[in-house]
Amino acid sequence: MTLQHDYFELDLKGLRCPQTLIDSKLAMGKLCIGDVLVILLDDSSSASDILDYAYRRGFSVNNIEPQSGLALMAIEITISQESRFHV
Repeated sequence: MTLQHDYFELDLKGLRCPQTLIDSKLAMGKLCIGDVLVILLDDSSSASDILDYAYRRGFSVNNIEPQSGLALMAIEITISQESRFHV
């Protein structure tokens, strides 16, 4: 038996805090256990705020990648059983 998990992408390029954090929180709140959310953004201070929020809520942050020469980051967040109760 294979469990199906969903993959979501949230494009926040060109946006700044607090909008990026608000949009990220809303998206994380809709995840089910095992789902993956990839957040694309080009503002490093927004990335820092989103990462802080995700870590405090117990999300698993699997991957943070700067994209080829741009100020673009991809943050991959997976929700676990524990983090589901802290969103």
